[in-house]
Amino acid sequence: ADQQEIIIEFNAQDIDEKEGEVETVEIIAMEVTLEQASQEEAYQQEINQEVQWELEHAKFAAKDVNEKQEEVKLFETTTQYFRRRRLSEEEDYQQEEVEQFETTAQYVRRRRLSEEEDY
Repeated sequence: ADQQEIIIEFNAQDIDEKEGEVETVEIIAMEVTLEQASQEEAYQQEINQEVQWELEHAKFAAKDVNEKQEEVKLFETTTQYFRRRRLSEEEDYQQEEVEQFETTAQYVRRRRLSEEEDY
């Protein structure tokens, strides 16, 4: 009977040790799980930060493109204005030349008629 009590006591002690080992393993597993979750969260935050930076970069790029488009429109408008102005000046000049030619032609015609009458 004493030997049975010793075996039972030994088995009980062995069970307690095994339960302690199981608890230790569970605690270690929980710590590892928490560490992995923490690392994954840090990684996710890093990715979110990179995505946010890319979005900001895209916003600035879009703003820059819009500004460049406005500059192009302004340049085109200015170019069209000067082109129309130059064409208008050329037309005015040509009109003046035509008027001068017509005036000269009328003068020459009158002079000829006058000379013919005198003749």
